[in-house]
Order: sequence, then C-alpha cells, then structure tokens
Amino acid sequence: MKQNKDISPSPKKPGDEIKELMEQKGWQQQELANLLNLSLKHVNEILNGKKNISFDLAIMLEKIFDKEAYYWIKLDTEYRIASSNKKDLGEIRTKTYIYEHMPILEMQKRGWIRNTKTIKDLEREVLKFWNIDTLNFDFLKLESQPAFRRSTVKAFNQYYTATWFKKARQISSIRTVPAYNKVEFSTILENLDIYLKDETQINAFLERLEAYGVIVFILPHLKQTYINGAAFLEGNNPAIALTLRYSRLDSFWFTLLHEIGHILHHQEFLQNGFIDLENDQANKREEEADEEAARLLKTEEILSMIADYIYVSDKEIERISETLSLHPATIKGILAKKGKINYNRIHAGNISVDKVLDTKWFGEG
Repeated sequence: MKQNKDISPSPKKPGDEIKELMEQKGWQQQELANLLNLSLKHVNEILNGKKNISFDLAIMLEKIFDKEAYYWIKLDTEYRIASSNKKDLGEIRTKTYIYEHMPILEMQKRGWIRNTKTIKDLEREVLKFWNIDTLNFDFLKLESQPAFRRSTVKAFNQYYTATWFKKARQISSIRTVPAYNKVEFSTILENLDIYLKDETQINAFLERLEAYGVIVFILPHLKQTYINGAAFLEGNNPAIALTLRYSRLDSFWFTLLHEIGHILHHQEFLQNGFIDLENDQANKREEEADEEAARLLKTEEILSMIADYIYVSDKEIERISETLSLHPATIKGILAKKGKINYNRIHAGNISVDKVLDTKWFGEG
C-alpha cells in the first residue's frame, strides 16, 4: 500500500506567533488574559496549541495585534492540519484501503472475521483471511482471478466478488467428500428427470453429486457482487458454490446445471474457477455452460411445444410439465426468460429452494 509523504515544512504554531507579539509589547500571559477576558489557564492552552483559534478569538486578536482575523484562522488551520497525529492518519488510510477491498461490516456480521477494536487487530484479521503476510491487495488485479470477469451491473464490486470467492474456497477446503469419480459423474444426468420434476428430490440429487466427489454448498452473495454461483477445483474435486440470490426453483436449477456444464466441459480451466455473475460479459465458455443448462432443461423442446401459441396458459404449462417431466415453475422461468410469458407469472406456484434444502448444504451454518 502506497503512503503519501508530507515533505512540506511544518507551519508556525499560532501560540508561538502570539508569544512573539507579546514579547514585542512586553506583556505577560496574565495581561493578555485580561485583554481577551479569558482565564490564565485558557490563554496558556492557546499559547501551547491545546486550544483552537475560534472565530471570536481571531476577532479579538485582530484588535489587539493588528493582524486580520483571517490571518489567525488560516494560521491555526494550517497548523492543525500539519500537526495532525500522523499515526491516526496512517490508520485511517489503512482502514480505508481495507474497506475499499472488503465489505468488512458484512463479513464481521456473518462471522467471516472477528469484530475488532483496533486497526492493528483488523489488519491481523484481514491478513489471516487472505493468508497473506503483507497488507497489499495487488494480487487481486491478476487476470487469473475469476472474479475479474466484470459484471455489467453498475454497482458491481470486483474486490468484494474476489472476497466471496476466497470464502467459498475456504469452505470447500473443509468439506469431506469421496474422490472424484468422473465416469460416475458423467452418468448423473441420465436420470435427471426424476429430480427436475419433484422439488423434494433436490436433496437427493445433491447427495448424488457429493457421492461422486463433487463438493456442493450454499454461500449467500456479498453486497455489490451479483453472484449466482461458481465452479472450481478443490484439490482434485470439483466444487460448486451457489448463492441462492434468487431462491426460485427455476433459477436454482439453471444455475446448478450451468456450473455442472463447466465441470463437464471445462475441467482444464477449473483451477482458476468460474464465477457466474448476473449480466456478466459473455465469453465462449460461459455461453457453452448456458447451452448445457438449457439443453438439460429441455429449452428447445419447451419452445417448440408453444411455437403456435399466442398466449401460453397455466393449463398448457401443466401439459408440458407432464410431457417433459419438468416442474411447472421451471418451465415458467424458461418461458419468461425467453419472453414468451410475462415475468410476473414466474412467482405463482414457484418453490423457495432455501426452504427445501437440508441445512447441511449451507456453508455458513
């Protein structure tokens, strides 16, 4: 972290200027106190820089020493700025630097780092969180950081996104799963219909993922991150972290299958990881993961079944649900995303996945 060095000479203390003028007149402190109608203690504190030059005092000094009130106020202000406690200024800069790169209050509230009273304690917590020796966040600017594929959302914070991803990696490192079985994992999608149709089967599907060596957990997003999920490697095991920003059934399945698409098709890139952001800038691998999720959710079949419809009724959605073995809420989500039904229709009959999931899947619990 770069520190600015103040190389300008220290300005004159107002009290020293007053002492010089008093000496010229041959005055003692008590005489000045009488002229200013102040106590001797108050005058002593002014002369020693312990009291500021107020506006009223500056007016009085103008009358007594024939120097404008502005002069006294300016002299006092310059002295106060220059003589500000350098330690305090350094601590403020350090704290600002940390807060720019990490949502400290939210992290403390969620137990990611301890509440601290001093800047030194906060710095120790930050160094421990990142497992670094020096407070320098330059490493977050590396292109290898997945969080730096920026979202187009205006308030998106790339550093907070990297912080979330770091926490996700911490959680994945302590989850216990069998060795990754790539062959078995490739078969997990063969009987996907039984899970997609019935929300009560979500936990069973996640259990299967875990049984084949895939780490799965929920880690809610941080402010200004707009993260839906992530896929990455933990050792030799693929890991999937979901935020449940939108806890609807349709959003859950699309995000989960998107991350599974990364594991299926982009394993050589999983070391750095993929973070699924809302409105993220398109790239080939993200598009391929989207296409895999759309294929698994039978998007083309759904669209072909409503191709001749001007209005898709709930009854028609139920018919598609039975035909394709998909939950009606998932079908509504797909149709809304494709602009085939009004977006407000996705809420009727939808499922809040966070109320269905077992507590074991929540990484912070």
